[in-house]
Amino acid sequence: MKNSSVDRWNKWWIVCLMAALLPACYEPIQGCLDAQATNFQVDADEPCPDDCCTYPSIVLNFEHCYEIAQDSFVALNYGDSVYIDAAGNPFRFSSLQYYLSEFKLVRSDGALIGVTDTLQVDQIDPVSGDTSKLTLEDNFLLINPVQKSINVTLGNFTEVANFTGIQFKLGLDTPANQVDPASVQEVHPLSFQDDNMYVGPEEGYIFYKVGLFTDTVATDTIPVITSISGLENLKTIDLAFPFSTTNGFNINVSLRVDYQDWLEGIDIQQSLSDGSFEQKLLENVGTSITVQEIR
Repeated sequence: MKNSSVDRWNKWWIVCLMAALLPACYEPIQGCLDAQATNFQVDADEPCPDDCCTYPSIVLNFEHCYEIAQDSFVALNYGDSVYIDAAGNPFRFSSLQYYLSEFKLVRSDGALIGVTDTLQVDQIDPVSGDTSKLTLEDNFLLINPVQKSINVTLGNFTEVANFTGIQFKLGLDTPANQVDPASVQEVHPLSFQDDNMYVGPEEGYIFYKVGLFTDTVATDTIPVITSISGLENLKTIDLAFPFSTTNGFNINVSLRVDYQDWLEGIDIQQSLSDGSFEQKLLENVGTSITVQEIR
């Protein structure tokens, strides 16, 4: 009986000792504690050092196509690919560039919600030439469709809501059109480009630049370059496509650009000759972009 009592006493002390030591042995888990982040760690109980949280982005997938027949699309190609204009004349693309900006998601209450990324720039006064510091929402893309399909990360986005569609602009509005390209990093769309899209302080940037070969036989011809700029040529695009966002997930937007729409109904050689090409192109570009999917 005595030994049994001693054993029970020893076991009790062991249990108490283990209970006392358990908290000291536990190591807290560090991780991202923000439920809006893509790397939110549900089992973490301490914030990770150095702000390790990463947040959702708007990712745009562009499919650059040319409709050769109804609902039949081919990848847009430069150089060797020959296309037919509205008058039945062959032509080739030599180059194509244009700006997209002010990309917004349209919330169900009509509010326009953009990315959280910002850009510090110098703005040039077109009259005096003076510069001033400016902070812009960093949502600028310079599109060069050398590949049929390409993914572009626009920026971070954390709004969780129901949306009715997207809105963006073809071109650059003030004050973006007055940015000094020397004040942004070389890799940014508003910096000086190899195929320069910046004209100067008074005119700002070229919104659209299209190069065409109207002689498809010769290999050494010089392309006809059409450059369009000016705030009067800024286009606002509204695309309806209901969807919802969720905490911690990227927003992937698939867009198709049909460049046949750019040239719909245009006799290229005639319009280049009489000077109507630019205006006809501007009348068409707004219908060339469609939403294929948002997820």
